[in-house]
Amino acid sequence: MDFNKLKNRYGSLKAYRDLYIPLWQDISENLNPTSGFFDKDKGKKKRTIDYKKFLDSTPRQAISILSSGMQSGITSPSRSWFTLGLSLGLRNLPNSVDVWLSNIKHLLEDIMSSSNIYQCLHQIYEETATYGTGCMIIDRDWDNVVHATTFTAGEYVLGKTVSANIDTFGRQFVKTVGELVGEFGLENVSRNTRQMYENGKIDEEVNVYHMIMPNTGRNPEKVDNQNMPFISIYWEECGDKPLRVGGYKFFPVICPRWRVKSSSDIYGMGIGQEVLGDVKMLQKMNQEKLIGLAKITRPPLQVSSNVPGVVNLNPDGITRFNGSTDQSIMPVYKVQMDMQSLEYAIAQCEQRINKSFYVDIFSMLQTITQEKTAREVEELHSEKLMMLGPIFEMFKMEVLDNLINIIFQYALDAGIVPEAPADIQGQELSVEYVSMVAQAQKMSGVSATNQYLGVLFNLAQADQSVLDNINFDVVARKTAKMIGVEPDMLNDEKVVSAIREQRAQQQAALAQQQQAVNELQMAKEASDIELNKNSALDKAIQAQGLE
Repeated sequence: MDFNKLKNRYGSLKAYRDLYIPLWQDISENLNPTSGFFDKDKGKKKRTIDYKKFLDSTPRQAISILSSGMQSGITSPSRSWFTLGLSLGLRNLPNSVDVWLSNIKHLLEDIMSSSNIYQCLHQIYEETATYGTGCMIIDRDWDNVVHATTFTAGEYVLGKTVSANIDTFGRQFVKTVGELVGEFGLENVSRNTRQMYENGKIDEEVNVYHMIMPNTGRNPEKVDNQNMPFISIYWEECGDKPLRVGGYKFFPVICPRWRVKSSSDIYGMGIGQEVLGDVKMLQKMNQEKLIGLAKITRPPLQVSSNVPGVVNLNPDGITRFNGSTDQSIMPVYKVQMDMQSLEYAIAQCEQRINKSFYVDIFSMLQTITQEKTAREVEELHSEKLMMLGPIFEMFKMEVLDNLINIIFQYALDAGIVPEAPADIQGQELSVEYVSMVAQAQKMSGVSATNQYLGVLFNLAQADQSVLDNINFDVVARKTAKMIGVEPDMLNDEKVVSAIREQRAQQQAALAQQQQAVNELQMAKEASDIELNKNSALDKAIQAQGLE
């Protein structure tokens, strides 16, 4: 790849990204001052944050509740949130297939639990909601299989190269000379960096760039790092050659967007942009409230020039004067503040911010536990849960699917994935999500099923034949899937058929036994009847001509 073209590509991506910087910086300064990375933050210097301007913590608390709610509701570390199956939905497969799928699921869960994936997901939720875009790279790790690194707004650039999806990532960061030599080797750094290292200036800072993008010039017949589908390149700002050239079999970057206006958008729009005006208004009203309270409790005073000594404004303070009218101390003006109206306006502003961050929904979902019944989950406000639909679908497509695929590929490369049963060799796996939010979304289907069955059961009181319209086996299995019942809790269709066949045989045997008992009873009763007494038996014998 042409090195100068690579630098120019990064420059064009940065120029487009910089159009968003003023907005992101405004969001950072007013909503989440510990996030965001901008030109003034370059280097190892820490940003100075004026916490005194944050008089109301509602916005920060709303962000925290949303990110925690999404973590527990979509990718909870404490419960299963996905299951694996086969894309073709093959049936009548041996039990070994289910066992293998279950083992793979537990393997992926163990990898995520032992690595830093869940910590990074929490930050991704926060970044995406606040700025509209999140970014995380998942790399191979020799100890925990995978290791994730997250980036904040302003720290990276994104782009599209050969597809409609984001497939290009770049970033600029700072390393000391010592760090640079330790990671890339003295022979690979630039001449200027090598001289600083040899002169002992190992703490000097150097600007480094990194890009991951489709490897359009690769040779598919070669399988080395430089000919993989995606190329990874590091270089110094003042360097004339790459520090390192590597590659990936897949795009290792996960970059969800909260909402996009069109398919051509690179960066998304988040809640932070929507509530920015309300947040500024909220802080301003709280500032005015404090100023008003201060003027009420400690009003500005006018003091006669004839008052001797110093005016003591402390509690229980005494200021002496002779009592004449021209030696008085009094307020400059009387402060009349409509505190009730101001409190109402502040509460309304806080409510709008909380609503935008779905605080009421996530607070409600956090009360749902595994012990709650389907009926209790169903009784949640359906119109509120439906609002989570677009959010979950977006994260499902741009985060969850990619996350599981990437971790599975790294597990394959590490050789820790057991060989698949012969019955499904070459088949593609599918993922079904069973998190709290996913189940809440599916409850609308359960509600419709319950309503339909309720109507039919009422009709069945008049005509039992209406129940012939229902395939109860399909209803049972689909309902179990919608409410997140573990597959191993359900009997296989073959097992169900065998149980029913055995039950039918037992019922047939019981019927035969009952018939035999009835025949014996009838024979006994017949043997006790005296003939030629004009009894019913005599008449039956006569009718048969057996007399």
